[in-house]
Amino acid sequence: MRLRRLPRRQKRMPDDLFRPKKAQQARTRQLPRQRFRPHVGPSLRLHFDPGRGHHSARTAAGRADEEARHAKEAAERARVALENLNQVQGRLTIVEERLEGNSRALKAFLEQLKTSLEEQGIMVDIDTVRGVLRVPESAVTFGVGLNTLDDSNLEKVKIIGNVLEKELPCYQPLSMKEPHCLEMNPNGNTLDAVFIEGHTDNQTYRGDLTGRRNRLLSTSRSSAVFDAMVVGRPGLEGLTNIRNERLFSLSGYGASRPLPGHEHPTPTNDPANRRIEFRFIMTPPAISKEESRLIRSDAETVHGS
Repeated sequence: MRLRRLPRRQKRMPDDLFRPKKAQQARTRQLPRQRFRPHVGPSLRLHFDPGRGHHSARTAAGRADEEARHAKEAAERARVALENLNQVQGRLTIVEERLEGNSRALKAFLEQLKTSLEEQGIMVDIDTVRGVLRVPESAVTFGVGLNTLDDSNLEKVKIIGNVLEKELPCYQPLSMKEPHCLEMNPNGNTLDAVFIEGHTDNQTYRGDLTGRRNRLLSTSRSSAVFDAMVVGRPGLEGLTNIRNERLFSLSGYGASRPLPGHEHPTPTNDPANRRIEFRFIMTPPAISKEESRLIRSDAETVHGS
């Protein structure tokens, strides 16, 4: 059976395609012109509402009042913080004055000791910052490797004890009200401790390379001074601090604390480092519990501000 091919469907072309160009132009001229009219929607319309204007003015005035209130509160907080800071600084100034008073009293005490000892023919050095009265080997001498004092040096140690027995009571709570003590120690500063300290040079002692024998030697020498000067002398042995602790004690440092300018990298025979020192420690200034509480409270307040 033979199939029959169907004819293709022809697309219809627009009539204008076959019209002359002049005809098309003429048709275009016949179309009416449309005027452009922009559409104004509701969002572009302006409305005047008298009530809304008054409300905006009231809101702005409220914000201004609130800002003024905040500024006033901030100024008040700053004023209180400054006042608290001034109070803390005032209390700290009092404590600083007490510390400086201790330093002045210690300096005056050491200078008086030095003068009194030199009047007795014993030349000493003082360090007013560290509170040290230094007795060099030229003043009190021990034999090489020995911890005992001969009669001459024993007498010198006793003279030092006599001077201390005269001066130290004025820095004791029970006797500082005496007339001569008020002149010597007008602010009533007290001593907390007096250490008799022994030192050696850095030469090895009996072949010991660890320094242990030098520490033992320096300690035994300070103990010899303690025994000769303090023991059996009520005017010194009975002295105590404000906690009722014995005022005098002793220590030995061996070669570990050479004098400035006398540090040696190798073992050296240096008489300047073989010495006895008296270290005087003043009682720290007392701060009452109420003062401590106020300073801590005020400091926390300032920090919190």
